[in-house]
Amino acid sequence: MRVSKETAAANRSRILTEAARLFRERGLSGVGVDALGEAAGLTHGSLYSQFGSKERLAEEAVAQAMAGSALARIPEDSGAEALPGIIAGYLSARHRDAPGQGCTFAAL
Repeated sequence: MRVSKETAAANRSRILTEAARLFRERGLSGVGVDALGEAAGLTHGSLYSQFGSKERLAEEAVAQAMAGSALARIPEDSGAEALPGIIAGYLSARHRDAPGQGCTFAAL
């Protein structure tokens, strides 16, 4: 059964979001395609049809996570006054205890 373009786009977005979270929580080699599909509510075949390989999915998921990071959302003109808040957030227990939602570089 074919899915609409809207459904396919929503599925792709869900896969990327869940993959980015799982890769940060468990590492790139700690997550199999079956777990990625289960987290997104899809079959591993759906992942392969969307991305072709786990490596391609990882590439896109990490890129999405980086684009959505807190550092990417800081306005360029915020200046040095924003730095203490950024550091406090980065070093907080909340950030440390939630690797699936935190810094991609630190988690991976």
